[in-house]
Amino acid sequence: MALSVHFTHPLRSFDASVQLTVADGATTALVGPSGAGKTTVLRVVAGLLRPQTGTVALGDRIWLDTEKGILHVPNSGVLASAISTDIPDPPAKVENGESPPT
Repeated sequence: MALSVHFTHPLRSFDASVQLTVADGATTALVGPSGAGKTTVLRVVAGLLRPQTGTVALGDRIWLDTEKGILHVPNSGVLASAISTDIPDPPAKVENGESPPT
């Protein structure tokens, strides 16, 4: 099931316009400078932010459609299978304050 995300939403200095499709089993990273809208994309997908206009669907399951008034927040099991973040632990500190070699 592909994840399909299409929306427009005003940010501080510009309107974010996103058209993203992630194929089943694909790994995708959102990268960009601070304020570019990466977190906005994740909030829209998670159902935490309703964009000005747009749709979010996982396969044939519509999670968001602003024209039709649909806003369905998926349960965490479904969402976790569609989105995952793998953030490594920060390096441990040794007693003299220096990080160990990696």
